[in-house]
Amino acid sequence: MNGHRSLPNDVLQLLQSARYLHLATADADATPSVSLMNYTFVEEQGEPMVILTTPADTTKYANVARNPKVSLLVHGFGTPRSVSRGQAAEDSSLTQLLANLNQSAVASLSATLDGRARILHAGEQAQHYKQLHCANNPTGQGCYIDSPAIKVILVQISGCRISDPQNHVERWGKGDA
Repeated sequence: MNGHRSLPNDVLQLLQSARYLHLATADADATPSVSLMNYTFVEEQGEPMVILTTPADTTKYANVARNPKVSLLVHGFGTPRSVSRGQAAEDSSLTQLLANLNQSAVASLSATLDGRARILHAGEQAQHYKQLHCANNPTGQGCYIDSPAIKVILVQISGCRISDPQNHVERWGKGDA
């Protein structure tokens, strides 16, 4: 695990069940920009990361190229991944019940993840993450992510703040024991 502790279980469940997150970047004048994004969460060699994709002619791409510090907001209210994929219809009743209970538990949480974004240019690494992201975000009509115009942004998560509706905030950082 490279000496790093994984994200808290609530955050892992949230990242595995939510469909979208918000990406916050800043331009050269420090003006913030927020984008709603499809994403894929992965943990490789103990490093929590989020895969994003975008065309190179977007504000978010230009902002990340200029300043790699980003924040990601993910919350439990919205469309869960299993429902948006049609998976719930294929699962057993018990699996559906447990999934709904689990979704209810994280539905009231939000997590703000801090990280450093890296633009992956053409090559094996970019293709690897593009394939993971495409498999996690199927559209049923091919995958727009496969287009050569789409660039991969990999965010390495360094910390997070988890909050609930009662404004209880918990903090996590890579070095926390």
